[in-house]
Amino acid sequence: MKQTFYFFDVATLKMNKNSRNLIRELIFWIIPYIEGIMSDSTPWTFFSNHAHVMLCLVRNPEQPLREVALSVGITERAVQRIVNDLEEAGYIERERVGRQNQYRIHQDLPLRHELESHCTIGELLAALFENESTL
Repeated sequence: MKQTFYFFDVATLKMNKNSRNLIRELIFWIIPYIEGIMSDSTPWTFFSNHAHVMLCLVRNPEQPLREVALSVGITERAVQRIVNDLEEAGYIERERVGRQNQYRIHQDLPLRHELESHCTIGELLAALFENESTL
């Protein structure tokens, strides 16, 4: 008896029952998500995804990147790239605590664009979290 671990039987190029069910699930969940991303009605925001990721990490420095991705509305891999960008630029520091990462924001650094470079990360965060005890 031949066993295959592919979704498609490579020899006959026919789908098995599990493959059909998987494709149905993908269509049910993925297609509406992609249509939402690709549509013109996707709302724009004033802050970039880099800012959104940083704000999530300020609110909860121990938050898994999977949860950050869900909050921001991007993939986990995109969040990983953003965290790497922020870490390489010195805006955040990653520390391993047990099985989790914990992030620390360097609030004394200036914002990157010349239009807002007179402000620091801390000043931006203070304005955004004025009524919260997050900082």
